[in-house]
Amino acid sequence: MPDISEDRGFKALFVAYPLATIEVFAPDLIAERGVPISVVPLQQESARPDLADPSRFTDLALLATWANGSQAVVVLIE
Repeated sequence: MPDISEDRGFKALFVAYPLATIEVFAPDLIAERGVPISVVPLQQESARPDLADPSRFTDLALLATWANGSQAVVVLIE
């Protein structure tokens, strides 16, 4: 759909592959702490029915949790 920005496509990709996203964009975090046991996208806003409207979506945040209970929020800002 020509109305949807590339930004929306990248955010959808990052949500679909959150661990890989952290591995690519925050490799120092992985090197320091190891691979997290879970990575969860944090919901920041509710989506409108019109997905072409980018004003309802903010930058993406991922919550990573490690086996020792420590956590980190990785914020991807365009």
